[in-house]
Amino acid sequence: MKRAQTELIFKQKLASFTGSSEIYLFWKGRVALYVFLKAIGVGVGDEVILPAYTCVVVPNAILYLGATPVYVDINPETYCCDAADIETAITDRTKAIVCQNTYGLSWQVDAVAAIGKKYKIWTIEDCAHGFSGKFRNLPNGSLCDASFYSSQWNKGFSTGFGGYLQINTFNLTKNVNAVIRDEKFEYPSYLEVISLSIQLKIRKIIPAKLIWKARKLYRYLTHLNILSGSSGRWELESPEIKDGYLKVMAPIQLSEGINGLDRLRKIQEDRKRFFLRVHDELSRLNKGTIPVGCLDDHSYLMYPIRVKNRAYFFREAERSEIFLIDWFVSPLHPVEDLDSWKFDKAKFPNSMKASQECCAIPYQKDYDKVVKFINNLKEEII
Repeated sequence: MKRAQTELIFKQKLASFTGSSEIYLFWKGRVALYVFLKAIGVGVGDEVILPAYTCVVVPNAILYLGATPVYVDINPETYCCDAADIETAITDRTKAIVCQNTYGLSWQVDAVAAIGKKYKIWTIEDCAHGFSGKFRNLPNGSLCDASFYSSQWNKGFSTGFGGYLQINTFNLTKNVNAVIRDEKFEYPSYLEVISLSIQLKIRKIIPAKLIWKARKLYRYLTHLNILSGSSGRWELESPEIKDGYLKVMAPIQLSEGINGLDRLRKIQEDRKRFFLRVHDELSRLNKGTIPVGCLDDHSYLMYPIRVKNRAYFFREAERSEIFLIDWFVSPLHPVEDLDSWKFDKAKFPNSMKASQECCAIPYQKDYDKVVKFINNLKEEII
């Protein structure tokens, strides 16, 4: 099948979940944010509001354009920013607002979109964790002017690397196409595609008991640039754009995405059952849970919990063969020295505390094993 046909099928399947066919596909999801910001004219002197609890690639996209990230502390229960705090952060230099489905949780998205309209500020929803979730029965990513998604490892569905931009305001179409044309977007290199192909094949055969060791090895090899990784070393060392950042999706990602979306609705049912049982167990133990009002809107990507000693909790999880996700070990995950990203740790206590206490439980087939683990370590859970 030709690339154009495969791309069209993939976009149609994405649209069946998100409700929009105005989609642009990229080698990595972070590039979608950069393209949106460039398309609306973000540049030197402009400010972009974003959560103070996110992945470092989000402020990177802002800083690459010479703009200033304006961080807003999170609500400690939802891990997202309250709309009122976002409105307080607006100045006459604010060009855009990024709201985020943290851990798959949607929160006050309609209020954020309304603030954007009130002040004539562009809004974009970070749906890296939110694909297939909803907010008040509307697909995540459909309320703001645009949204961007990730389809990398451990996301709603995976293309290995990858992500896409969805435009909900059609007068942006011409600008987005101009950015992609003028910035001379490339295809991934042959070696990058081979590296991704190998990773996709290996990932499908790794037994659950080896997943911790496999993750450590993967991170080590990507740090050495032996394998293409979710983030290049340069992205974590300084907020300066390098050659090779601006790429579109490779054919292997399109095919992988189509296969993943074909299976997703069944997987989503399993995730939801698992997720709600974890929620019920934590509630029974009188431990911290996500707000009940967020459950119906959740993408069921993972369940965040707070723990007293995360290093100990992770060691015990590995010993028990329970897989956990370490998002976010830093308020700008995974970077610890935040000065280059214009982040003042003292200003964002909720985000700092979450980055020290949070770990997330992804879907696992053996629910009883997870429940046993939760009960064995219940004194460690906050």
